[in-house]
Amino acid sequence: MTFNRMPPAKLQAGDSPEMIAAITELENAGIDAKRPSRWQLKLDRHTSFYPDKGTLFVDGEVGQRPERGMCALMEWIKARSM
Repeated sequence: MTFNRMPPAKLQAGDSPEMIAAITELENAGIDAKRPSRWQLKLDRHTSFYPDKGTLFVDGEVGQRPERGMCALMEWIKARSM
């Protein structure tokens, strides 16, 4: 599924506190995140964040990035000017 066709990142019943915080912070920052699965947020075509574990993945890279957590995600976004 292409990024533009993914469902928007909205809160769902049973969301973890980490998912709730991530969606809320991204919304407050005006970032159009998508939610392709219950556990994953997609920030653009290449960047995925899993709030419950705090992991950040970039398509084309091997494994997760060393940065972890919401603060690291916001720094990543800021550095990339999404």
